[in-house]
Amino acid sequence: MTKRKNYIFKAVVFVFGISFLLLPFSTYSHAASKKLVLADVGWDSVQVHNRIAGFILKHGYGYEVEYMPGATIPLGAGRY
Repeated sequence: MTKRKNYIFKAVVFVFGISFLLLPFSTYSHAASKKLVLADVGWDSVQVHNRIAGFILKHGYGYEVEYMPGATIPLGAGRY
């Protein structure tokens, strides 16, 4: 009975391992079709953080990034 439990454990680990290896490929193709819009207000610090976040989203996750310039209150309250 110990051999059977060992075999089942190895099979479960193998299936989960393969699924975790294939997970980035399925999310990358889905993410490449999405576009994210970052509110780019007039503050320099916000623009720096948006560029860093945009770089990570574009090169790390495959999202297309767009920056929308504007004032703080309308961009915070509005939706694209």
